[in-house]
Amino acid sequence: MSPTAGRRYRVFVRIWNLGLLPAIGVHVRAWFVNPGFFGGNPSNPAYQPVLIGGAMVNLEDRTRPGATAVVELDRTWDIPLTLTGHECLMASVSCPLDPWSGALDANHDRHVGQRNLQILAGTAELKTTLATLGGLVTKAGTLEITHGMGEVTPLLRGVMGKAKTEFGTAARLRAPSAKWLALGVAAGTGRHLLTMFATDRGWLVADSARVWRAALEFRIVKGSRMPSARHPFATPGMTRKVIEKLGADRVDLFGVVSDADPADALVTGIAKLWGVPELTAGALAAALVGGQMGRIGPGGPAHLLRFAHHDPELQETGGYSLVLIG
Repeated sequence: MSPTAGRRYRVFVRIWNLGLLPAIGVHVRAWFVNPGFFGGNPSNPAYQPVLIGGAMVNLEDRTRPGATAVVELDRTWDIPLTLTGHECLMASVSCPLDPWSGALDANHDRHVGQRNLQILAGTAELKTTLATLGGLVTKAGTLEITHGMGEVTPLLRGVMGKAKTEFGTAARLRAPSAKWLALGVAAGTGRHLLTMFATDRGWLVADSARVWRAALEFRIVKGSRMPSARHPFATPGMTRKVIEKLGADRVDLFGVVSDADPADALVTGIAKLWGVPELTAGALAAALVGGQMGRIGPGGPAHLLRFAHHDPELQETGGYSLVLIG
């Protein structure tokens, strides 16, 4: 489900008219951006959008079937051999009565859509993707990895539809049961797995479950007896605050510090903390369920891993998603 460098692809964008008036002269455009955490900041040199193509269509008002359409761009996406094929896709839709601001900011502008998704299975290697994402973590930034749990099911159905792919059909793939997951801390609708940021000693990669145990042991936080209480780690940035309160002297209890570059730090940290020296999709999927793939059943579950990066200095937040299919 990931494009391949050197190949040619047709690009389609699904659009909707949410208004009660017809949308005439709708301009649809799409770009590709370097893989990573593009958050819409046009001044960030690491993420310069490259236009793929566009198209013009008309839409009926939202009460009619013609209010939505799947639009094919006027040009194909010809991926140069110098790219990875993992680039993020951005799309905008605009019309004279409802113009787009011009900022490719899918977080805050409903005129913009974004797809940062890679689906990997079995022997597919993860080291390159992890190194790419780790290398984009800034000195002031924080990377958090979470498990999407049941949200993987609608995502796969939306991406794969009913078509049969190399992974089978979306209907065959299922989300993991919470009782099988061996890593992370239940937080919100998912599980918080890992945090990475720069410290005075180097890049710290911290396991969320171990951070939580240390926080309870040293009374940095208080555990709640209320099952419905919101876990602190469900709030972005909270794991870093807890880690900083625990202090550098306790890092060995929950993390790995590396003086290498951030790309190597993330790869090494995950390999050591989760015992996955062979960083393949299948090996990491097995680690997530404690190596019990055989007991779960043939094929295993599909895991949605979300990589979220926040940099307060750049005032930018972006993300990237991986789906691992055991």
